[in-house]
Amino acid sequence: MAKRGPLCRNDIARRTRPSLGRSSSRSFLPGRTPEELADEFEPSNQTIRNWVRQAQLNAGDRNDGLTTAERAEMTRLRKRVKQLEMEREILSKSHGLVRAGKHGAEALFGFVKAYQAKYPIRTMCRVLKVSASGFYAWASRLLSAQAKADALLGNRIEAISCRSRSTYGRPRIHAELVDEGIQVGGKRVARLMRNLHIHGASRRKTTITTIRDRDAKPRRILSNAVSRGPLRISFG
Repeated sequence: MAKRGPLCRNDIARRTRPSLGRSSSRSFLPGRTPEELADEFEPSNQTIRNWVRQAQLNAGDRNDGLTTAERAEMTRLRKRVKQLEMEREILSKSHGLVRAGKHGAEALFGFVKAYQAKYPIRTMCRVLKVSASGFYAWASRLLSAQAKADALLGNRIEAISCRSRSTYGRPRIHAELVDEGIQVGGKRVARLMRNLHIHGASRRKTTITTIRDRDAKPRRILSNAVSRGPLRISFG
């Protein structure tokens, strides 16, 4: 039989806390202080006081706080209120899409896809009265269709870039696609160009550091020095 290692603080806390919860402070602390219990069971003094206080509340020895059952009920009610507020926001933002016969399932699935980063998908499907499995199937079909459209558009972008000898950037390629009758956004073109590692040629701008003043007169330092004659140095 394998030997068990020493108990850590969390193990001792889990073993001693139920005994405090099941008994009142009168039977558990017959003349013993929290400091003595802390030395024996290892939790801190404040932890012992909190456990004793909660045991007294559960046993009805004091009424200045909530019992464990009341705290659990309050936690459950808070979660329920939060859930109801979320459902109300979903209904408010769906603009009546849940009314029967007004919109198809694809419109509801589109709403779920648009807000999937903010609300849980299954919650939205339950509120909108659509199937979560149906949404996932629709999303996979939509992703496949978008991937095919991106592949076709990527081929056209590569053809335009090759025709321009890799000189066209995103604005020129986007303009060429629009001239061909392909309605596409510039951000989508930029994303596909990044995925295909297509970069247009850009002209380097020359930085001018000095601007010549054509009205300025040339300085006559050398001529003035010559006119004064050679430099003469006298000693003593």
